[in-house]
Amino acid sequence: MPPSCPQEGTPDLYGIGIRVGLYTQWTSTLLVTIFRQEEEALYRVVNIHLQLAVFACLVLLTVNSSHDGNNTLHPCEVVLSLWLLLGGALSSTTGSEGFLYLKHKKLAGLARLAMYTALASYAVWFWVGGGLDLVQERERFMMKEASGQDKGNGREEECDVGRESIAWFGRAGIDSPAIRNFGKAASIGGLAVCVGLIGYCLYNFWIDWQDSRRGHYEPASSDSDMPTSNKALLAPGRAKGKGQRQRPQTEITLVAVSIGAIILSVTSVEYMIQANSLEGVNGIFAVGQIIPLLVGTMGLLTTVVSIFWESRIFEPRCIRIFGRHYKCT
Repeated sequence: MPPSCPQEGTPDLYGIGIRVGLYTQWTSTLLVTIFRQEEEALYRVVNIHLQLAVFACLVLLTVNSSHDGNNTLHPCEVVLSLWLLLGGALSSTTGSEGFLYLKHKKLAGLARLAMYTALASYAVWFWVGGGLDLVQERERFMMKEASGQDKGNGREEECDVGRESIAWFGRAGIDSPAIRNFGKAASIGGLAVCVGLIGYCLYNFWIDWQDSRRGHYEPASSDSDMPTSNKALLAPGRAKGKGQRQRPQTEITLVAVSIGAIILSVTSVEYMIQANSLEGVNGIFAVGQIIPLLVGTMGLLTTVVSIFWESRIFEPRCIRIFGRHYKCT
């Protein structure tokens, strides 16, 4: 696709304010799950709300582009949105509970599972179920109409009507076999993981229901019943009393996954906007851009200030690698 052929983007889906707001929210969530784990549940809820808003907008635009001639959703915009949602999903894998967040049957964890299952189902429809071909066909139809109007008005357009959307670095096209096969494998694999987690949750609910029927309840543990090995995990100066809490648990591998996912998502989104010459998505002076921008940036600022103000960076913690205890500082 020639670089001189810009196409109108969708600022309501990935405008500069929305993107920066999401990027800063991902960073805030990552920092909280490492340094302020008592607040991670709240940040996860905020994160899932933002992801749900982006996903709902993507679904709405997909439906409207199939029925409304005034709305065209480009294939690259779908892939771009999936990157935005992927970054939000993997920015909070670490923390005090990590991937076992669903084991405790919290509402936020179940909401995340439902959200990611719906997202994986959409990705399967797009890559496997013919969604990509449908979006491309609609895009070509609208571009032909626009090209005919330009010629009728005496204006010649040099852009190719059948141009291919760029989906990866190196200007890899969305129709390339490698991109399509990767999209199919990733979407099917993601859906399989979500289905497996649903089965895991149902199994836990079944075990708890069986225990409740038998009258088996686990009594709350006390300091005297706590094993000596677990007492060593308590933060210094808090070995007794109501203020007692365990040292923060940091899984290095999950931290690396979260950081890598954030970097990959941000660079992929920004590259795709530039490579596909998407216009009209970098304006900041709009209500739909200012609100998420302020929410994200102020949240990040508050998180960073609180971490340094309470000296959480130097707080004693336990380091884990691949689920195995490494050392306590």
